[in-house]
Amino acid sequence: MQTANSTKKTWLRSWIVTMILFSLLTVNCENQNPLGPNESAPVNNWESGIPVHQISWLSWHPEVIQSLSQGNSYEMERKGSDFELINTESGGFVGGNITFDNQVVIPGAALTEDTWIAVQVTCPLANEFYLDYNTAPQGDLMSSMVETLSILAAELGPISEITTAQSALAEVQIYFEVYAYLTKNNVFSLLKDDIILEMKALAEEIADGELAVEYLPLLQDVSEDAALASRWLSQSSLDFALYAPNSNPAQIVNAQSDLDQGDVLMSTPDDEFDDDGVEWFEYHRAVSKYKKSWKDSRDAVPGLNAPSAAVDFLPNMQFEDNVEITLSWDNVELPEEGGNLEYGDFEVFYSEDGGEFWFPIEELTIDENDETITFEIDHFTRYAWGLRDSQDNLGDDDEGQN
Repeated sequence: MQTANSTKKTWLRSWIVTMILFSLLTVNCENQNPLGPNESAPVNNWESGIPVHQISWLSWHPEVIQSLSQGNSYEMERKGSDFELINTESGGFVGGNITFDNQVVIPGAALTEDTWIAVQVTCPLANEFYLDYNTAPQGDLMSSMVETLSILAAELGPISEITTAQSALAEVQIYFEVYAYLTKNNVFSLLKDDIILEMKALAEEIADGELAVEYLPLLQDVSEDAALASRWLSQSSLDFALYAPNSNPAQIVNAQSDLDQGDVLMSTPDDEFDDDGVEWFEYHRAVSKYKKSWKDSRDAVPGLNAPSAAVDFLPNMQFEDNVEITLSWDNVELPEEGGNLEYGDFEVFYSEDGGEFWFPIEELTIDENDETITFEIDHFTRYAWGLRDSQDNLGDDDEGQN
């Protein structure tokens, strides 16, 4: 079935876009946390790592931090992130100059299907290194929206409202995987304008008798899931503000109030459909409130952008073959005696248990001239630059392996 204003040209263009998008939606939504547990790593190694509080985390150079945060202060990264679709035939690399010489080379044999790969230079708070966010709810919401939009596309064809929503969802998934509660500001606009309001436009066609009413529950499901995804971001940000020290209590109260108002709007009928016999709720207004709550929560945390130098490789997945990661310390702010330090005095650490314990990279190639380390690994995680506290030493037989 096709809406009245769809043309043959739109059908063809949209169908091509749909095929491309669904080939990209291959990221496992359950593996989005860069600090998530890697089940292939021996559990006993987790317990023998360096506790997070026994590492002094290093920061990026100020000019890097400025580059990462330029523009809207709520859009955390500009330069510093790279996304590429890597295919199984030729493989490829992600990162490089745009991610300050941090990159990964992936052979095609490492993948079972074409996969979006992301490299993200980040500035997380030190106490964010051990903060266990539950990513399951938003992963379920993403999967549900993908499935429902797929059903609608199969039933209605690749009409513009559906392809717009699918395109936005592909981008939203990447934001969730990379930014978590520190998401970019415009993810809320994608959820509201490009998903919910597109579904509402189709609901209006149902009200006008141009589209069968049987599609209404599916449109409602997509819109509700999109609103709940924005709520998850808002709640995660609020949870962080409650956890972080010295947060502003007044702004936390505001954030909670906005969150509550968003919840009310989720069950408030949209008065634009009062006389049409179509049940629709104020999903888009709820997202606006959740966005405000998210912003209030971020404002409540002093120095939220206080930097530590880390690089995320996403999604958190297991590869069929090793990939090659190169990390650069050229842009890392070393201590004042940094001119006399060599790699080994400071190190790259990784975690596979949620960030409670960290391990140094053991098998690596060091290039002091280029100020890089290179190593092979068969899964992704977060890597962060730091110095071990002097009182900490790992036993020779118990060190974790990357």
